[in-house]
Amino acid sequence: MMLCLILLIFSQKNTAQTTSDSITQELNQIYSKSKYPGFSVTVVNKNGVLYQKGFGFANVQEKISYTPQTLQHIGSVSKTFIAAALMKAIDEGYFTLETNVNDILPFKVINPNFPDKPIKIKHLVTHTSGILETDKFRIKLYKVAQHNSPEILQSEMYKEYVRYGIDTKDIETTLGTFLPAYLSSTGRWYSKKNFSNSAPGKRYEYSNIGSVLAAYLIEVKAGMSFAEFSEKNTLKAIKMNNSGWALDKIDIAKHAKLYDIEGKPLPFYSTPATFPDGGFITNAEDLGKYLTEMLKGYVGESSLLSKESFQTMFKAQFSVNDMPENMSPKEPNRAVFWHFNRKGAIGHTGDDLGVTAILGFDPKTGIGKFFITNIEFEDFRGKTNPPLLESFKQIWQVLDKIQAK
Repeated sequence: MMLCLILLIFSQKNTAQTTSDSITQELNQIYSKSKYPGFSVTVVNKNGVLYQKGFGFANVQEKISYTPQTLQHIGSVSKTFIAAALMKAIDEGYFTLETNVNDILPFKVINPNFPDKPIKIKHLVTHTSGILETDKFRIKLYKVAQHNSPEILQSEMYKEYVRYGIDTKDIETTLGTFLPAYLSSTGRWYSKKNFSNSAPGKRYEYSNIGSVLAAYLIEVKAGMSFAEFSEKNTLKAIKMNNSGWALDKIDIAKHAKLYDIEGKPLPFYSTPATFPDGGFITNAEDLGKYLTEMLKGYVGESSLLSKESFQTMFKAQFSVNDMPENMSPKEPNRAVFWHFNRKGAIGHTGDDLGVTAILGFDPKTGIGKFFITNIEFEDFRGKTNPPLLESFKQIWQVLDKIQAK
């Protein structure tokens, strides 16, 4: 996808320390020339926040400012929270990365093209499981939320979504009902096309449903929902008090209005059947706490996970001599759901309907950055908006000027 290219600019630059006021001035200038409704940024090191600021509007029509406290979905950056939960489950002794998923699941998941090749957890976390999905099917997983105004539900954009397939009424709405329907040979959504023609571990193919399956394994072993496990072991542990996995878990009044690629308002939505892959709702303030904790964990100073689990979570999972097919040279390796760029920085991107988010840190400098905006760079049909991406590149480069005090 287009957003994979953003990983090219996860690396930091060694520049002179710049004052907060001058950073804000530069970012205001970029915002004034951009098409963003609003955005927020955070820069941290292991000791805490170095810079944090919001710009523009969370709601353009009502002139509500976008601040570090503004909430919204973060798209696939959510998968890094699956990683944290998964490594906590490993700490608890539930399984290892080498565990065959069928040793845990109450139903069988078998690639019909390779029935004798087990799918292991390590394949899920590196997107090499061979579990596939089509964009046309994925749009059916979206549900329009009850928090929408009548005007939004009567808009041409909502009608277009419905025509394309969003808000399908008969899709299952829990991990435990959707996943067997899609992956089990007796499931109503099962198809051989749901699986790759390559054996598990042999080919990289980004898989949202494979990611959700990893989250569901935690549910099965922990005896609680993935959301509850994540809240208990990650969110509460680092005081991410304003974040959650569903709209009814956050203060909806602080949620940003989301906008499509042309700047038109979008309805509130959720993806209850696959929420772990992109449904986390948070803000720049809470993400600053999270990214700080990740940096502490990287250097062995966090108690969120064991030192061994942090090391595994951020370890390159592929050796140079055993790379899967289809790996991009721009993203030459994978950790546990986290991505490496070719300069060694670690991060993840997120895009969804009305959402763009980028999270990353440079192990060499110990500085991490987070960017979030309430407009999509790419729409559900694959159309992109290059000026939006160009504005982001400018913002990210300005943030490179911030160094530890």
